[in-house]
Amino acid sequence: MEEKSFLKGYCSKKKKYFGIELDKYGSIFEVTNFIYLKQEEAKVLTSLVRQSSFKTHSNLLPCTKTVTREISSVDGISCPEDGKYSFQCIYCKNMQIDYSSADISGTQLKAGDVIKLSQGQEIKIQLNGKSLDKIVLYTGWDPVLKGNTMDVDSSVFMIGQESSELVYFGQLNDAAKSIIHHGDNLTGENEGQNNIDETIDVNLNKIPNRYNKIAIIINIYKAHDKHQSLKNVRNLFIRLVNKEDNKPLAEYTVTHNIGSATALMIAVLTRDGDGWKFKASGIPSNVGGLTEYEEELKSLYRNNRL
Repeated sequence: MEEKSFLKGYCSKKKKYFGIELDKYGSIFEVTNFIYLKQEEAKVLTSLVRQSSFKTHSNLLPCTKTVTREISSVDGISCPEDGKYSFQCIYCKNMQIDYSSADISGTQLKAGDVIKLSQGQEIKIQLNGKSLDKIVLYTGWDPVLKGNTMDVDSSVFMIGQESSELVYFGQLNDAAKSIIHHGDNLTGENEGQNNIDETIDVNLNKIPNRYNKIAIIINIYKAHDKHQSLKNVRNLFIRLVNKEDNKPLAEYTVTHNIGSATALMIAVLTRDGDGWKFKASGIPSNVGGLTEYEEELKSLYRNNRL
């Protein structure tokens, strides 16, 4: 069964953005269409595939330079002298695939909106232009092996210049009770609950001023002892919900390869003036436990990489 996907490219010769539409058949990506993108379209689109090899659909002509329908990488296009569109453009050397996250930081969330975030994208936690005070973070995952052989947990690190604080299954709230963790799901089995495994309430107004970063972590309990990694977990996601009406505002599902990571910083909340921002992070780690992870996060914070 085919699966649709998309790449965004920029032609340095034409000074234009292009959209490359792909169909996936098994493990093979096939280029099926190639279109101009307007500047405003390119700004809000993100390449969805990281792939080094593609084939072209039978309705696309082979390039006269390569005389083949299979290419090692889509890294360029040819712009015909007459300036007209040509499917052959995908074979040549003037285009770079743009893997940067689309800039949606200025997106205004409205009632009924659910923004699907890609890795690196960030939005303001507000509704109809007004900052929200209370939110809920739902996390979910599906272990490949069911049962109690793998225990995946969500945790929250509150981080500032001088201090940090951890909220997790062993400490379900911070000292100020600004973050409330609703407990541990030991199996990842969440049928009938909108795929939700764990729930975290956040009162943004109550977060102490000494903290300006809130990292949401997903990790495997005793991963090193059990020789387990997140490659045995699928459908990792986090959902940002308005506490007042329990309506979702944004969701981030991890789609990139995180290898043999034992933990993942799935999202980060950042203080932004009087409000907060929510960022889809998706940064993997191979730490053995939360204590070790706390030191890693402090290092990221000190180096402005959180």
